[in-house]
Amino acid sequence: ACHFAQIGNVAKLKQLLEKDFERWTNSIDTQLSGLTPLHYASRNGHSECGKLLLEKKYECEVNARTKSGNSTALMRASATGEAEIVEVLLKAGAEASLRDDDGETALHKANTFIWQEKRRCEDFEEERRKRRRRSWHASNASTPRQKSFLNLLLPS
Repeated sequence: ACHFAQIGNVAKLKQLLEKDFERWTNSIDTQLSGLTPLHYASRNGHSECGKLLLEKKYECEVNARTKSGNSTALMRASATGEAEIVEVLLKAGAEASLRDDDGETALHKANTFIWQEKRRCEDFEEERRKRRRRSWHASNASTPRQKSFLNLLLPS
């Protein structure tokens, strides 16, 4: 069940749940991590798997905690910026105020994700500016020797 939730295979996940939902709905991947299928679906943004697991008949624990880190599916979805499944989890009763072993809530995780995304965009823009500068200088050089000389002086 964890594997199918992780890769977003709703059909196979549904087959397992139809056969024996008590065994698979809140199953954990290993005794060490304690990740459930809902944790995997949430982290990877597979909202259809999440919706399936959260159907009332399957009795999925929306606030189940991992053994490693004590995080919830909502925290895992928030940490990876998966807005659609965050909404699904909240509608199903996920508690946004719960804290993990680091004392962080889903809001902390979302904020960290947004900050990291902003930083990646800034880094990308800086690289783009460097390439543009390099290409402008290189266009002023007419020989390979001049180009390689300019490249020595340009910041990498």
